[in-house]
Amino acid sequence: FGHIYPGPMGLPWTAEVHGLDKAAAYADLCISCGLCKEICPAQIDMPLLIAEIKHEDHKDNPPSLTNRVLMGAEKAAQMGSRFAPLSNWSLRNPLFRWVMEKAVGIDRRREMPAFARKTLRDRWAGRSPVVDAKRKVVFFHDIFVNHNEPELGMAALKRLESLGCAVELPEQRASGYPYIGYGDLDAARTAAVYNVHHLAKYAAQGYDIVATEPTAAYCLKVSYPKLLPHNKDAKLVAEKTREYFAYLLEIEDGATNESLKGKKFGFHCSCHQRPLGVGEEAMAWVRNQGAEIELIESGTCCGMGGTFGMKAGALGYDLANAVGAPLFASFKESGVEAIVTESSVCSIHLKEGTGLPLMHPLELLR
Repeated sequence: FGHIYPGPMGLPWTAEVHGLDKAAAYADLCISCGLCKEICPAQIDMPLLIAEIKHEDHKDNPPSLTNRVLMGAEKAAQMGSRFAPLSNWSLRNPLFRWVMEKAVGIDRRREMPAFARKTLRDRWAGRSPVVDAKRKVVFFHDIFVNHNEPELGMAALKRLESLGCAVELPEQRASGYPYIGYGDLDAARTAAVYNVHHLAKYAAQGYDIVATEPTAAYCLKVSYPKLLPHNKDAKLVAEKTREYFAYLLEIEDGATNESLKGKKFGFHCSCHQRPLGVGEEAMAWVRNQGAEIELIESGTCCGMGGTFGMKAGALGYDLANAVGAPLFASFKESGVEAIVTESSVCSIHLKEGTGLPLMHPLELLR
């Protein structure tokens, strides 16, 4: 896609040579997955450059209603939890979903995750701290394990405590990556400043920061230092942030058991997890539990593209399924009994596209 110069590199070049309007006409096709940066020999951050194009264009041409709704995922999740189970009934109601599709452009065929009335923060509040802790950990929960699957968050936190970690859940907002993907960099920087402010004070006291959502970990480690290039605290937060299973593998010190012996899983690495280690630590942890697990991928995004695959129509749900078709086929042909992935949005797409059971590695803890 592009005006004259195609693809991701062509968009920033087009903006410079032919004008912002020519580049902006195609910029929304970029889902900010980061794969172009991964294969770039010079590691040029083209996704962020394209986000800048969207950001500049939105000064004169506001983003679509659908994009604004998807950027507001955090507020939607807060409302969803507050009004659950009514919100969950609505999301399962065909008439409501038809109206939702027509009004805001969210495809009615896409399954939406249910909201928990009692969030992770609600469930964790008031717990007694670990005595004589060996490590100090801050947990960055993002949206999914706080509002949709707090049981997974509780499993993660209890596992850390059982290994001698004192765990804190400081005040925090969602990572804000949808703002980057859809080109509202002012809102992305606001979220970054807020989270860095609340996390850095713990990092300065020797706390490690862990996140179960790959995109959230990517945001803290990669995006925030670029959004806030002169902020020393952003660099400190990035240095102290780890993916959950990378951290777990380290503090368990190679401990093994046979609880999953005989199981065979296929692992999906989400786009933002690729530069963090391609999910190798999560797979190593699963193998330590006795299971077989292999990375299955098509070399591209699974098609979901963050929340892009929730949009209605050809440039949304239909395109997401077309892109995902080769990966769906690979999983179904692999002979695995279930898919394991750490990405909340990829899991929705893969479950629908393959019909296979799908689990977050945290579910194996239970």
